[in-house]
Amino acid sequence: MGQIQDLAGQSVHAVAGIGNPERFFDLLERAGIQVKRHPLPDHADISISPQDLTFDDDLPVVMTAKDAVKCQFPEAGRCWCVDVEVEFEGREGESLLQLVLDRIADVKAAA
Repeated sequence: MGQIQDLAGQSVHAVAGIGNPERFFDLLERAGIQVKRHPLPDHADISISPQDLTFDDDLPVVMTAKDAVKCQFPEAGRCWCVDVEVEFEGREGESLLQLVLDRIADVKAAA
């Protein structure tokens, strides 16, 4: 597998079944890739929908690694996947962690 920069200057179909697909598309464009956007619903089940990756040309298809693990059909052979990391700003990560820990404590207390 190559690097995202290997696609710089090329047109691709970008497929994203994530909460904010525009961030993924913007990431690709910042790498110099011309993006044909194909947003899907968050957590889309593309493992049973190969038409989500079938287009009228031979351009590469780029998706997040989260979506790529769902692909189990022959058309997936011309696909690239990109690892995307989540970064929290400020103290958002700490706040989310505390929320989860509080919820776990509530569930344990109710048991």
